[in-house]
Amino acid sequence: MARKFAKPFYNSKAWKDCRESYKKALPKYKRGLCEECYEKGKHEIGDEVHHKIWLTPNNINDPNITLNHDNLILLCYECHKAIHTKRVKKMYVFNDKGELIPVQDESPYN
Repeated sequence: MARKFAKPFYNSKAWKDCRESYKKALPKYKRGLCEECYEKGKHEIGDEVHHKIWLTPNNINDPNITLNHDNLILLCYECHKAIHTKRVKKMYVFNDKGELIPVQDESPYN
């Protein structure tokens, strides 16, 4: 699912180490569980460590974005898919002239 510019980052040792350290840093009572589901009283296994502020070509080299635990959340497959689907669907709209224009990011974490 990683975009082309981000693939080297997601294959890096720094990301793999950060992802694992984030999972281990979660409180024991919810370690390994999807944080979104947990907040809703459900207990689903967390599969994906997701960046709350999405990675872009402009921030991919900023460790405050890419490797900062405060910018991460552990999600199950369904929650991760829902966030990405919502974002993609809301990225562009047509204005009254029929021109395609970008809309503001509506990520639930920004």
